[in-house]
Amino acid sequence: AYRAYLMGRYHLNLFGARGFAKAREHFEEAVDVDPEWAPAYAGLSLAYSFLSGWKALPPESMETARQHAVVALGLDDSLSEAHVAMGTVKGQWDWDWQAAEYHGKRAIELEPNSSIAHSSYAIFMAGLRRPDEAVAHGRRALDLDPFNPTVKNNYSVALARAQLHDEALAQLHEALEMVPENAAVLMSLFRNHLVNERYDDALAMLERHDSAWLERVGKLGEFKEVCAHRGWRAAVEWRSRQAELSGAPDERWTYRAALFYCLAGPCDRAMPLLERAYTSRNPQLFWVFSEPAFDPIRSDPRFQDLLRRMNFPVD
Repeated sequence: AYRAYLMGRYHLNLFGARGFAKAREHFEEAVDVDPEWAPAYAGLSLAYSFLSGWKALPPESMETARQHAVVALGLDDSLSEAHVAMGTVKGQWDWDWQAAEYHGKRAIELEPNSSIAHSSYAIFMAGLRRPDEAVAHGRRALDLDPFNPTVKNNYSVALARAQLHDEALAQLHEALEMVPENAAVLMSLFRNHLVNERYDDALAMLERHDSAWLERVGKLGEFKEVCAHRGWRAAVEWRSRQAELSGAPDERWTYRAALFYCLAGPCDRAMPLLERAYTSRNPQLFWVFSEPAFDPIRSDPRFQDLLRRMNFPVD
């Protein structure tokens, strides 16, 4: 069981849908071998949460993550990782920020030298627009586990939310060396270059991020044509429409489409997509409160109402 668990942790740290799927297999093996071992259930809960957050499983898979977190805590409520797992569910699925913060802090209290506890809490603080705390915990996680690409990416998110974009860029380049062509790292690099007005670099990252999908649907040439002749805004808006079309039968893409529209400029198309993301309880909606791209519509009564329904503080 322990060997299967370690393999699960290894694949979880590879930070990608394929790795998360392999992690789930190994954690399930650990549960089969020892159905009374809490760490296996905690790992399985995180695998389901991450797969849902990466759109590799439907949003309702977060309920499966909750079930495994409940079992882990029932078996051992002194296990730090079990609190990380439950905190992830409480934040990304229940939007119960008080409970999520409790479990995040409890995880760190139980194991102060846990990189996953500090890294997860950093992400939570970044989502709640508490950048100083996010950076502090992200930095602590990196000190504890400097060669973990998940930790590096999460730290970069905290740095970006604190407007420390050059430091975030350095972490992202190091993470990409560890996990080449990683979707989350490439998307973060796209965002970083966009903020710093390095538009050619931004579009290069977006192309790398989407290349497999663009080739599969036969649109890679069209995307390159838009980039070459119409500029970055038109290219990002074009990608927004593609994300929206992808999301028509699959609500997992609605948040990304709304984000891209606001990045490109036409934020008027974002609110209907955010409402669809809310209805389907898209785990990525966790980021809506702290996302700078939504600043142009932040004062919109509809956006404020969305934040209120998600239990975020409103203006």
